[in-house]
Amino acid sequence: MGGYGSGRHGSLPVIENCLKLDLRRMRKHGQFVNNANCSSGSLIWSYTHTGEQRSSIGFAYCSHGSAPWFRVNYTVTRYDDEKISVDERFDLERFPQPFGGYRWYFICHQTFNRAQCLYLPPGATRFRSRNGFRCRLQYRSQCEDRFSRLTTQQHKLSRQVKELGPPEWQESVRDWDFPSKPPGMHWRTYEKFYERWEAYARAWDFAVGQWLIQRMP
Repeated sequence: MGGYGSGRHGSLPVIENCLKLDLRRMRKHGQFVNNANCSSGSLIWSYTHTGEQRSSIGFAYCSHGSAPWFRVNYTVTRYDDEKISVDERFDLERFPQPFGGYRWYFICHQTFNRAQCLYLPPGATRFRSRNGFRCRLQYRSQCEDRFSRLTTQQHKLSRQVKELGPPEWQESVRDWDFPSKPPGMHWRTYEKFYERWEAYARAWDFAVGQWLIQRMP
């Protein structure tokens, strides 16, 4: 996992920037199965926009018997260019569900609580649960102010509609705040998107108005 974690980070880490070990996702993709004596593999993370490999780790696990475990091995590069090799093993717990079956959990080394996901933020060296760091990891939207959250939701809806159209049409509406109806989309579907986008726009206008009123002499 060369290079991950390098550089200085002046702001609090957010979940979207972390590497994530997710037992639910691994089970869905057949990378983690029940009653395995000893299995191994690797996980690769890529950048969303370019597809370029971001990081990778090796893993092994045992989900059979009375003491199941999960092991990871990787190398991180610190901000001072020092390379650190990590080989760490987590206990696993199989927890029964109310309507049958089981759900698997890691046991976090920091909190000693169950967690279906472990995270490695930029600059950190160890995977831990969301509550296992000095500051609780948050989603990016939780770190934004009200204006930013509303703007983010508007951009998200606009992007969703643009992605439903053909490439040539996407290019023609690339700079639009909210695009026209994509070819082939039903009007009812388009109007639902637009109504949600418009509601965020009205909420943003109201929030700005309230902010200005509070600052009037």
